[in-house]
Amino acid sequence: MKLRRTPQRAKDMVKRSLVLTNTEQQPSRNRANSRQQTARSISPFNMKNEEDNQKDILSISISDSQEKDTTEVNAIRVKTETEQEDTAKVALHSNSVHNIKRFKKIKDINVEPDINDPNNYCKSCESQYKSRIMYRTHLKRIHHMMLQSLLKLKHKFEKTGIAPDPEDQNAYCCSCDRFYQNMVCYRRHLKAVHKMTPMQLKHKRRTRRANSIKNPNIVPDYYDPNLHCSSCNQTYGSKKQYRTHCAGVHGLRARSKPQKGCLPDANDLNNYCKACDYTYANKRGYRYHCYRVHGLKPPKFVNPDAIPDINNPYNYCKTCDKRYVARRHFKLHLRVVHKIQEDALVVPTSSCNKQPNIDDQDNYCCCCEKKFATKHSYGRHLFRKHEITRQTPRKDELLPDVDDPNNYCRVCQKNYRSKGDYRIHIQNTHQVKPAPLKHPRDSSTLLPDPNDPNYYCNVCNITEETRSMYRWHCKYAHFMELDHFSIKNRNAVIDINGPDFYCAQCERKYGKKRSFGIHLMHVHDINIGP
Repeated sequence: MKLRRTPQRAKDMVKRSLVLTNTEQQPSRNRANSRQQTARSISPFNMKNEEDNQKDILSISISDSQEKDTTEVNAIRVKTETEQEDTAKVALHSNSVHNIKRFKKIKDINVEPDINDPNNYCKSCESQYKSRIMYRTHLKRIHHMMLQSLLKLKHKFEKTGIAPDPEDQNAYCCSCDRFYQNMVCYRRHLKAVHKMTPMQLKHKRRTRRANSIKNPNIVPDYYDPNLHCSSCNQTYGSKKQYRTHCAGVHGLRARSKPQKGCLPDANDLNNYCKACDYTYANKRGYRYHCYRVHGLKPPKFVNPDAIPDINNPYNYCKTCDKRYVARRHFKLHLRVVHKIQEDALVVPTSSCNKQPNIDDQDNYCCCCEKKFATKHSYGRHLFRKHEITRQTPRKDELLPDVDDPNNYCRVCQKNYRSKGDYRIHIQNTHQVKPAPLKHPRDSSTLLPDPNDPNYYCNVCNITEETRSMYRWHCKYAHFMELDHFSIKNRNAVIDINGPDFYCAQCERKYGKKRSFGIHLMHVHDINIGP
């Protein structure tokens, strides 16, 4: 709410503002000298000019207070010659008397800047600004323009009834009468200032595209194989682009319900749907279409009259039209789906009439005429393709020595690194199941020293490379229950309240109580509290 100003009150306010301007613009250390300098420099002629200016300002304030409807000053104006001369006098007086250099940037004071300049260029100062806000701030501070708030300009188009076009190729807003650099900035302006939602923008684009249809009386085919829109007379490169065009411009959608009295054949060999008049590329897509669109469940068997061949070398089931990679998966399918018993699943006959040798040194299958890189892959091939497994050796055959101290297999003539690897080899390769190792607690003389500095096991007569490998050997080969590797004297007593924070079992001293407590908790399972 604005108070009505009387002439005397307005005159006092003008004088007070002039006094504050004189005192605040000068530095504090030269304030006394500036006052004396100001008193000497102001002549009677200057005093008279100032009184005339005060009268002009006073008359303007009184006239503004008397008019109720003129509360805001229009920013779009043109200076008269008298106003330009007054502005020059005020600038000269402020610079010479009060040392105010606010008008120093103005190069041509007789030129009025344009507040609606699209490039934010000030003709008076001959300078360009990056944003509109910076340009308007410059006009307010340097040129003392009273500009209307941008918030009031946002709803200007509501009063005029003019809505901007979001598809304007020149990025021109007719409501704000302004051009933008690109369409991105223009769309951002429409969303921020004119509150246009993305749906409105999309509707505008769709309306514009709909107006560009050449043949509006022709409805295009949504499933056209040539991807040609007969209504717009345009061909598209992909099915996705064509159907997006049909949905966005012409409002077409895919058929979601079958035609009445017309159902497709789920077993059609050409994958053709007569209800939708469309041919699919593969059988899987066609059956999925029949199930989702027409509600037809896929048949349990593709060829229900066909009988699966249990001796098929390619693991192919012609009843279900499926092929399996592994022989065991094919057998499982026959047993579970087609209820074919295990007795009927005979070994497939081979055309070569030869029996592969499971002990072939070159890993060569004479039946398939194929050589394998490793013994393991060769044995897997014999098991999957020919169902040949290694038989249990006879008593008169040569068998490996289970208790060989050097872990040497005399059958394969190969030495193994550890006893565990050797036992696994003789069990899997030679079908010899070794007896379980005797627990070392039955005889105390069979236990190695877990703290041996050379990592030497006197029981197995081997030396490990690292401490972790040696402790792993003691734990899993000799079934030893080992303590933490840092414990050296198990029988020592730890003083948890000692001031030295010394662990007697590990023979180690800690610098802080917190570190000592963490060590006791993790290694010895002792909690000393905070």
